[in-house]
Amino acid sequence: MTIFSLIIMLTLAGCGERTGGPVETAEPAIPEMIIVIDGQEYRTAVGPYCWQSGNSAVCADKEGDPFAYEESVPPITGAPGEEATLKFEQPPDSFSVKVQDEHGRDISQSGEPILLPGADGKYGYSVTGVWPQGEVTFLFVVRVKPHSPD
Repeated sequence: MTIFSLIIMLTLAGCGERTGGPVETAEPAIPEMIIVIDGQEYRTAVGPYCWQSGNSAVCADKEGDPFAYEESVPPITGAPGEEATLKFEQPPDSFSVKVQDEHGRDISQSGEPILLPGADGKYGYSVTGVWPQGEVTFLFVVRVKPHSPD
């Protein structure tokens, strides 16, 4: 067999029909979280996450700065010291809350209930929930200012 014949055979073998076709996998559905302030429900942005469902796993290395999502998820307005409730579509095994002011300084936050900071300003919240399937970070911004008198 000549080299030319071998090249022709290998080329033709590569042109055969496939039996399986491309494998298509659907992105797993990650849980959602909303925040409730003064009885109003607000949606949050989904930041970085890793999630597994069945034989499919997806990690998204998204922006982790809550202030980067202000255009897609407008800031929520709340009063100083007002309570905020987190409502998860699927309760996590655990979660943590990180708060920073608009200058990037960390503000301490200890567990539940979540109380808005006492000083006027904009605050970015990062809430990371942990489930057996993975972890998801939810992001939102709160503009703290006193309620205007009626």
